[in-house]
Amino acid sequence: MPFYRNVHILPSGKTHTLRGAPDTFYLFEEGLVTPVNVALVWCSDCQDVTEGEIIESLEELDALIEEYGNPDSERYRSLKEVYK
Repeated sequence: MPFYRNVHILPSGKTHTLRGAPDTFYLFEEGLVTPVNVALVWCSDCQDVTEGEIIESLEELDALIEEYGNPDSERYRSLKEVYK
């Protein structure tokens, strides 16, 4: 179910209502999920504020992949089983 939040645009002071998704995540074939990091972005095509995925650098992505593959890491333990 979507949620709505008010965004105040400066310096004009206009208020914009943003429709977002509360549960944005990646679903892996093993039945595990991990959240997607999002931020507010301006869409030049639709001329509106929306949510966009934060894409890390290649070095940060490599480190995340290593953490998700390490059973001793906190990130690995944070993965949630969806299907059993």
